[in-house]
Amino acid sequence: MKHGNYFRLSAAITALLMIFTTCSADQPAEEAKTESTQMTSIPQVITETTTVSSAPSETQESVYEEKIPEIGPSVYNSTLQAIYDAITAYDENLFVDFEGMVGVSESLHYETIESVLDNTGYAIKDINGDGVPELVIASVNERVDGKCFGSALYSLFTYADDKAVCLLEGYARNRYDLFEDGTVYNNGSGGAIYYVSSTYRLPSGGNSLECTECYFTNERNGDYEDIGVYRSTSGSCEVSEAEETDMTLDDFFLLTEELGTQAVSVELTPFSQYTAID
Repeated sequence: MKHGNYFRLSAAITALLMIFTTCSADQPAEEAKTESTQMTSIPQVITETTTVSSAPSETQESVYEEKIPEIGPSVYNSTLQAIYDAITAYDENLFVDFEGMVGVSESLHYETIESVLDNTGYAIKDINGDGVPELVIASVNERVDGKCFGSALYSLFTYADDKAVCLLEGYARNRYDLFEDGTVYNNGSGGAIYYVSSTYRLPSGGNSLECTECYFTNERNGDYEDIGVYRSTSGSCEVSEAEETDMTLDDFFLLTEELGTQAVSVELTPFSQYTAID
């Protein structure tokens, strides 16, 4: 009897120990599962955070790109207004201190103000294709179907360093024309034996003309009856800066005539119709 009670007691104690052990084992497993879940959630947050790059995207980069303003015809409004004012307020006793007005002022000596307004025109033309338009001031010498055209330039402006820059001054004995390809041609005379025939180009983004070829005449060794033809590529008409050619005066004048045939007419707006450009 005692032994039976002992075994029953032992079995009960063993069962209790097993229940206690099972409960104890279940608790750490649940806690470990909770901790495991918490640990795996942390890297997910970090992963999402680290995928955001500090470098700008292509869209962001476009926002930060430098915006280069386009140069439109309106940048010449002040220049056109100044020329218009100089014509309409012309006084032969006053000197017009404005670049680009030599040829226009010359015309005002022989014509009325109204005539000069009608026979002097302007045009906006990108002569070298660099995206910067030039301002052409020229003499109107042809009218077709209500349109005005001219080839002899009084002046040519480009826009550089935030301002209009005068590239040339044309007048009676110093003529300038444009060729189809944007070449600027100069045909001038400084006296009975001094002639020049030159071509120029405006470099892309440039603010001055560059000579491509220059032919000019000059006396040889101070003998005014012995005239030579010289060539330079600097635009200088100094004999010391040029080379003498084997051309005769007839050859020179023939060259000048041939180059002159390449001049093109530009459609112009006469200053009699001048309004500010939008």
